[in-house]
Amino acid sequence: YVELSPDELFRHPVFNRVKLHIHKQTSELEEFVSQLELSGIDNALFVMNTKRSAVELYRMIKAQYEGEFTVFCLTTLHAPACRLATIKRIKEALNGHERVILVSTQLIEAGVDISFCRVYRDFGPLDSIIQVAGRCNRNGELGVLGGEMHLLRLAKDSREYSTQVYDDYILTKTREILYKHEVLESRDFAVLIQEYYHSLEFAAEAKAILTAISELNYDQDIRGQLAIDRFHIIEDQYASLSVYILMTDFAQQTMDQLLEAREALKDFGDLDETIELKARLKIARSFKNLSPFQINLKPSEFRNYSIQMAHVNKLDENVYYISQEGTDKVYSCETGFLTEPIEQGACLSL
Repeated sequence: YVELSPDELFRHPVFNRVKLHIHKQTSELEEFVSQLELSGIDNALFVMNTKRSAVELYRMIKAQYEGEFTVFCLTTLHAPACRLATIKRIKEALNGHERVILVSTQLIEAGVDISFCRVYRDFGPLDSIIQVAGRCNRNGELGVLGGEMHLLRLAKDSREYSTQVYDDYILTKTREILYKHEVLESRDFAVLIQEYYHSLEFAAEAKAILTAISELNYDQDIRGQLAIDRFHIIEDQYASLSVYILMTDFAQQTMDQLLEAREALKDFGDLDETIELKARLKIARSFKNLSPFQINLKPSEFRNYSIQMAHVNKLDENVYYISQEGTDKVYSCETGFLTEPIEQGACLSL
């Protein structure tokens, strides 16, 4: 392929947007919040490694800063429809020059066009750290090195959150590279990521992602590049349960239509082909329309629920739905799905 932009173009100061401060000491989450100083800034982003820690941090920060900032939480415990609505509200607040704090997870690393003047990132793999840097002074609106990012080591009961998500080998390699420094700048990232991938012996991927880093490509499809958000050394341990939160009339009506069509197919032997086809198409269309209300969970996140509880219904193996009248017991617009329901019931094995 032909390189349209010379490498030196991206070494121009205009692309040097973020100063990264590396904090090497471990801090308990409560200790970190108690020492947090946000005076003099308009907005901040906090990126945690787990949904649980993000929710905990959100509650602490909201208790401390509500009134000074509008505080948001955004994780995959939120249904996609709520995530989109929250992102829209955040953008409106930022554009309206409100003081905003967002607490999120790796969810914010890719595909979300939001920029903050200060970013805090719990420790993780280098590629993930750099990806989050793309949410700081994203468009260069704060000028050269106008973005301020802090890399932390947060823990609960002396156990770092990063070790709950990432392999120790990856974390060690990241520390070996970053802990040589106290402060880094965006222009340093290309060299660091090259060293990082070479140390992990991912030669092919290293070249592609190095090009992406050099050209500040965080999430775009460009030939010969592997955008940072597309490369993950550790496969995410995705959840094995799906839950539909029927929080609107439309969602409940769509589920009713899906159930009706499935019931009709039980007697498909007595249906002509046209009616059967219509029923199958209705099911497929219903699942598509329900996707904005679907969340994926680990079994441990659903362990406090049972089909013996009101409003909890089993649709398929490892697929459940919460009827509309019960959503306020299991779902919060603030923090998403409640791993501990407001209304307790018999928690039998699902």
